[in-house]
Amino acid sequence: MYLKLGLTTDQIRVLLRGEVASPDAYEYCEEMLSFYEAKLNNVDSQIAHCMN
Repeated sequence: MYLKLGLTTDQIRVLLRGEVASPDAYEYCEEMLSFYEAKLNNVDSQIAHCMN
């Protein structure tokens, strides 16, 4: 799932370090929201670039 989102293995390693909970058990984290928003903006930019 994380690879499909465009994350690198190093970024995934940081996300999963010590994580053993199911995805439904995640709690809201402002830092992670910022991280995913930045990745989304990057993907949106790549898509826009491909459409020009």
